[in-house]
Amino acid sequence: MENTDIVSDTEHGNVIPLQPAEAPPKRYLKHKPKKVALVCMGPSVTDYLGATLTQEFTPDWVDEVWTINMSVNCFRSDVVFWMDDLITQEQFKPNLFRALRKFGMPVITSVARPEVVPNSWDYHIQEIGAMAVPVFGKPYLNNGVAMAIAYAMHIGVEAMVIYGADFSYPNRDYAESGRACVECWITLAGVRGMNISLCPTTSLMDSVKDHGIYGYAEQPAIKLPDGQIFQYVKQSDIGKYIPEDTRNESHGDVSTQSA
Repeated sequence: MENTDIVSDTEHGNVIPLQPAEAPPKRYLKHKPKKVALVCMGPSVTDYLGATLTQEFTPDWVDEVWTINMSVNCFRSDVVFWMDDLITQEQFKPNLFRALRKFGMPVITSVARPEVVPNSWDYHIQEIGAMAVPVFGKPYLNNGVAMAIAYAMHIGVEAMVIYGADFSYPNRDYAESGRACVECWITLAGVRGMNISLCPTTSLMDSVKDHGIYGYAEQPAIKLPDGQIFQYVKQSDIGKYIPEDTRNESHGDVSTQSA
C-alpha cells in the first residue's frame, strides 16, 4: 500500500489524503549566447586581465561574461552563477547580497529566490541531470564551475573561454575538490562540439605543467582531420612544451590551440 499522508474529517467521518504543497513555478532565464567567457576565482584569473586590459580589446569578443560567486565583485558580468541556496547565503553574506540586488544582473542558482534576489533564475537541473546520468552514472555536478559548463551545453553555447578555474596550485600540497568533475564536463562538452579554451596559467587539464607528449625525446607532429598539424615545441627559457605555429616550415600548418 502506498504510504500517503492523510487527515481525518471527524465531522463527516471521512479520511482525506493530504495534497503536497505545490512548488513554485520554475523561472528560467531566456538567453542564447554563442560565445561565453567564464570567469572564476582562482589565481589564473589574472589571465583574464591580460586578455581584457588591452587597447585591442573589443566589446563583442564574447556574447556574455559569466562570473562564479564573488568574482562578480571584480568583473563586469552578464550572468552570475551562485549555486548555493540564496536564503542561507544571505544570512552570513548580507553585504554581498545587497550588492547583488544593486548590480541587478541575472543570478542563476539552485532554486530561484526572488524575495532575496529579484533577478534570480532556476538552474535547469532536470534536463542537465538527465544529460549527465547516462554518461557518468550520476548527475556529477559537485561545484559551480562544472554546473556552469553543463548549463552552457544545455543552452547551446558554441565556444567558451575559462579563466580562474584552478583546483590545484604549483608548489602546494593542498588541492581543492572538484577538478575532476570540471575536467569531465570540459571533455564531454568538447566531444559534443563545444570549443573550450583554457587560459595559459590554469591547472585544469594540466595546462600550467604541460610538458608535451610523454616519452618522446622529440615531440611528434600530429596530423589533424582538417589537414592541420599540431606539434609541441620546447621553449628552453621556460622549460615546457607549447604549441607553435610553423606554417612557414616544411610540414605545413600547425594548430596553435592549447589547453
